[in-house]
Amino acid sequence: MSLLDPAPDDAPGPDDPDAAGATLGLRVTQPRPDAVVLTASGEIDEATAAHLEEVLAPRLVAAVRMVVLDLSEVSFLGVPALQLLTRAHLRAREHGIELRLVATEHEVARALRIAKLDAVLSWYATTTGALAADPDESA
Repeated sequence: MSLLDPAPDDAPGPDDPDAAGATLGLRVTQPRPDAVVLTASGEIDEATAAHLEEVLAPRLVAAVRMVVLDLSEVSFLGVPALQLLTRAHLRAREHGIELRLVATEHEVARALRIAKLDAVLSWYATTTGALAADPDESA
C-alpha cells in the first residue's frame, strides 16, 4: 500500500511568497501488516511540521506494532520538528507502538544529537534495517 499525501488546501503554492523553504514531501507505505513507513523529504521546520504531525499522528494510534519515520531525504530539522518527534515518541509509547527513525543526513543527525533525542529514539541507517532490527539494535 502506498499513499502520496498532498499538501493541505491552505498550503502555500509555487507562486506564494511563503512557499520558499516550506517544501515537505510525505509518502506513506505499509510494507507489512504490523508496520507503517512514513518517508519525509525536504525541510521540517515551523512552516511544515504541522503537516507532518497531521500525517504522523493517526499512525501512532493505529493497529500496528511499529511506525518507521524515514528522514533520510530530509535536509533540515528545525526546533518544531524536534518537539514533534518528542511528542510522537511519547504518544507511540502510550499506545504500545515503537517509533523508529531513519536518519542519514548529517544536519538531521546533528540536530537529533544536540536535542539528545538520539538517546531516547531508536535510530537506524536504513528503512530495511529499521524494519528488521530487534529493538536493542538501533544506531
